Amino acid sequence: MQSGEHESVAPSILHPTTTLPSIYPETDSTGIGLSAATRPESQAESEPAAGTNAVNASKVSFLMNTGVQYADEGEYADAEKAYLRALENAPGNADIRFRLGTLYIQMKRYADAVGVLEKLSAEFPNNTMILNNLAWIYATGGSMKNGKMALRHAREALLSTPYAPAVWNTLAEAYYVSGQYDQALRSSDQALDLLSQQKPSDDEIVAFKEQHTKIQRAVDASQMMLDFDGKK
Repeated sequence: MQSGEHESVAPSILHPTTTLPSIYPETDSTGIGLSAATRPESQAESEPAAGTNAVNASKVSFLMNTGVQYADEGEYADAEKAYLRALENAPGNADIRFRLGTLYIQMKRYADAVGVLEKLSAEFPNNTMILNNLAWIYATGGSMKNGKMALRHAREALLSTPYAPAVWNTLAEAYYVSGQYDQALRSSDQALDLLSQQKPSDDEIVAFKEQHTKIQRAVDASQMMLDFDGKK
């Protein structure tokens, strides 16, 4: 059975609103975990520049919120334009860059998503949300599929957040695309167990169960082929 022939059914990308255990002492709205010292707007500024910076910050916030609204409505091209305009005014803003990378996943522009998220990963190497989304791209992203990279990022994400069902779900997909079906099934079992301890939406439950069923079929088919070969 060729794992590349299967389509992913459980989108476990982490969005800025995704609930995760607290893993950083200080986080922004995305959970990116920028310390005060690394936030662009936290740098010391002279009083004459304060007014200008306040206006710019307001503009950036407006553009980012506009992008979020467009993305929520499925207007991805308009969301991208809003995020890019925001980044023209705040090119180092990790919040907007993460949202843009996540948007590119939703648009299936996986190479663009990797370009954004890999740069963020270099700046925030232990951030679960970035690592998880990179793993999901490498596990499901069409021509960007790379089982080795998917497993690497998924395992790194899990080290930071071992109790997040979405991360275990991503690890299961990484094992699946790598053809390691037994490990994929165990990871999917763990994802479902952790999910049951939360208050998931109906869509989440369906997606996780569909992934589990897909992996179980792969395990069963692999065993059937082994049994068949053994009878020759």
